[in-house]
Amino acid sequence: MDDPAGAYAMTTGPLYREGPDSIERRYAGIERVEVRSITIDASRGTTRSELRVVRSDGSVATVHRELTFTYGSDPKISEDSAAS
Repeated sequence: MDDPAGAYAMTTGPLYREGPDSIERRYAGIERVEVRSITIDASRGTTRSELRVVRSDGSVATVHRELTFTYGSDPKISEDSAAS
């Protein structure tokens, strides 16, 4: 990850309380993340994404994630979970 401090600055709540090192641990060993699709639900303050994750060892996985955002003029990510 090129800017874990920048990613951490976009969080709040439990994600923020985990600290900046949690961002680096979460993405350790990942070469890149490609967003394949994203759906925004503004009424719920969420996004659902299909991601193609390429790891440093060359392995590839498709994952589905849901981000929950706070409301307001400067929304922050308050939750990151597996999308069902």
